[in-house]
Amino acid sequence: MRIKKTVWIVGAALAFVFLIGCGKRYGHRENDNGGPAASASGGEAQEEDKIRLRFCWWGNEDRHIRTVAALKLYMEKHPNVEIQWEDMEWSGYYEKLVAQMMSNTAPDIMQIDPAWIMNCWQMKEKFVNFHDQPVIDMGLFQAYDGMLQMYTTDDGYLIGLPTGINFTTLFVNGELAEKIGLDLSEPFTWEKLLRDGEKVQEYDPEMYLLSSSEIGVVFYLFDTYLQNKTGNYIVKDDFTLGFTYEDVYETFCFLKKLYDKKVIAPYDEMIAVQNIWEGPSLKNGKVVAVQQMSSNNLAAREAFPRCVYCVPVGEPDADNTGYILRPTNFYSVSSVSRNREEALRVIEFLYTDQEAIDVLGLCRSIPVTGMAQDRLKAQNRIPGDLEEVMKFVKERGGETNSNLASVRPEFMAIEYDEFSKLYYGEISAEAAAREFVERMQAKADDLKNRILK
Repeated sequence: MRIKKTVWIVGAALAFVFLIGCGKRYGHRENDNGGPAASASGGEAQEEDKIRLRFCWWGNEDRHIRTVAALKLYMEKHPNVEIQWEDMEWSGYYEKLVAQMMSNTAPDIMQIDPAWIMNCWQMKEKFVNFHDQPVIDMGLFQAYDGMLQMYTTDDGYLIGLPTGINFTTLFVNGELAEKIGLDLSEPFTWEKLLRDGEKVQEYDPEMYLLSSSEIGVVFYLFDTYLQNKTGNYIVKDDFTLGFTYEDVYETFCFLKKLYDKKVIAPYDEMIAVQNIWEGPSLKNGKVVAVQQMSSNNLAAREAFPRCVYCVPVGEPDADNTGYILRPTNFYSVSSVSRNREEALRVIEFLYTDQEAIDVLGLCRSIPVTGMAQDRLKAQNRIPGDLEEVMKFVKERGGETNSNLASVRPEFMAIEYDEFSKLYYGEISAEAAAREFVERMQAKADDLKNRILK
């Protein structure tokens, strides 16, 4: 029996796929004892002279601690500035942010997800255009000009800057892989996935090569297999479909085969689990690998004490490898903020101040600027094999393998729903593929009429 539930899918991410949730926390400039923090200059700045900013984000506990520490560092160096932080739950974050933007009550600085960009373009005047601001040197991001162009409107509007570089990574329990005799030196193609899945089952019938959330199956496996097969985006920029019925049918059949052969831990065991790292099989030591975004590095190391970073599942020589390299999130600034330039200075500080770089570390995956990457590498804080995965993904089209249309929640919800029905035996692969094409076409036509009109 299939359990029905509301699914808010974050594209690309799908943080859902991409994010580790955290409880909602509100902070205000406090010291360790809970009292008001004193300025670094030895006394309180005059209250009426202070510049006040609000900064909101979501993320895990490590991200919260490090971001708060960096903001406190900024306030120590700029005692005339007071920053109120709003570290929120992922659930409902986007809806609340949109409501605030429309009522001109949004925080001065906001963390937003790449999957929201197309929707945010519809109200772009509510955001500062980073291509037209006087504070941050855009040359800091020259290594990722192509990626920034993807998130820029045709008329040159860029509503956010990357908080870090996030890319698909296969996190492997190195100890288990060695015991089973898996070769981690070669990419996990679809054929290797099946072959190694059989090895794992021979080693222990209760063990699985992979574990994935129900949304992760869509993003990391269904999409990648379909893109490998077609060489196209799932949905093209003009909202035409990048696949045929036959392509989808084959993809559904292969995905079902992975479950039937116990390559992947049971789909239904993840329904009630919000965090992929809390899956029953994984917690019981019965999972060898998990494919997620690189921002899951901390959680992966906690789950797998001897964690090995491998290139993601897929065909590395395909026209579209399905590998993803994208911003972890974006820093955005409200255009109606009374202190826009100070908000921009805070963001610049997070990118360029050496102490801030050290404090933030990898809490938003690998930093986007060369200077930050070089500094953390000099401190041996970026695992060498994780950096190699990033290079591998980048060289194989990671920045351009997906597009904004394909990761819209409306499309991902259809993918999730049709595969769920197939998994639970409510529908055949033929019917799932037929319904998938029909529903995707209808939704694409609807969005094309609304967005591209």
